[in-house]
Amino acid sequence: RHANGVPEGSLELGDRFPAETRLTHLHAVSFTKGCYVGQEPTARAEFQGEVRKGIVPVVFDEDKEIKVNGTVISKKGGKEIGKVVASRGGGVGLALVRFAKVENVSEGVSIETVDDDGAEKEMKTFTECEFGTPNWWSHRWTSRD
Repeated sequence: RHANGVPEGSLELGDRFPAETRLTHLHAVSFTKGCYVGQEPTARAEFQGEVRKGIVPVVFDEDKEIKVNGTVISKKGGKEIGKVVASRGGGVGLALVRFAKVENVSEGVSIETVDDDGAEKEMKTFTECEFGTPNWWSHRWTSRD
């Protein structure tokens, strides 16, 4: 599920709009009937084709444990570009990222890890990761095209 970029449950979906979680791509949202919280911004994102942030799969070394709610940074400049939403091990997780920042990352990205002893440290530790693009997604992350 994580490798396919599909969030599940309240911890992963949170209070995000359906377009940010790609529920619109999974046909989980009706644009012809019903009322729901976030309907206007979701419809606007759908019909204008612009989503500024969203959940994407992250792939990392399966020997590492990444920190849920941890930071995703660009290697160039160390700027934060997102947060980890979920990880159940196995080298795959989900992150909520700002697409404009992701598209400008050419040097690669790193993701915050949990220290071996589990203790909080002053210095955060990171491991390299890549963003996955499941085959059911469109060629662009920010549109349904």
